[in-house]
Amino acid sequence: ALTEGEYSEKELNDSWSEDQATVITLDGESVEIMGSGAQAEGSVITINAEGDYVISGELTDGRIVVSAAEKGDVRLILNNASITSSDSAAIDVQEGNTIITLAEDSENYVEDGAADEQAGTDRNNAAVYGQDDLVFNGTGTLTVKGNYKNAIQSKDDLKFISGNYNIEAVNHGLVGKDCITVKDGTFEISAANDGMHAT
Repeated sequence: ALTEGEYSEKELNDSWSEDQATVITLDGESVEIMGSGAQAEGSVITINAEGDYVISGELTDGRIVVSAAEKGDVRLILNNASITSSDSAAIDVQEGNTIITLAEDSENYVEDGAADEQAGTDRNNAAVYGQDDLVFNGTGTLTVKGNYKNAIQSKDDLKFISGNYNIEAVNHGLVGKDCITVKDGTFEISAANDGMHAT
């Protein structure tokens, strides 16, 4: 059977305004948040309300957790953001359909820790993980290094509207459960197993 990707207006929209968003600035192991819907405990940022969140700067050992009640839609706008987590998914979407927008001309980086650094831990299987739909758009660049297992994984639909992606993983590069769909974009994938894997 032929499967064709379907995209909503919200998923196709990569325009954004910082004035209408919560702004999250990363600075090593510290975080500054201007706006509502997000809070930081140490270097762990939790987003618990729908809306736009502009993320920039470098987080050297921390993560962004999306836990939006009522399955609210969350958009993470990566604007020259670098996020590294030693012991978990660096972007961990636990609840809520999430769009990740790569800002124009931005260079973004996400990496998780290797398996031998996480003995006995219970964590998700990718550096960027989504329990619900995970959608990527925008015209910037995203580099993801999956040292634990996969680089980007969704337990529902994984969709790419546009953007530039450099993917490296010790297991699979991109993983979707219901589907992986690609409308546009450029991809360089280096994976020990499948470049794209749908279950």
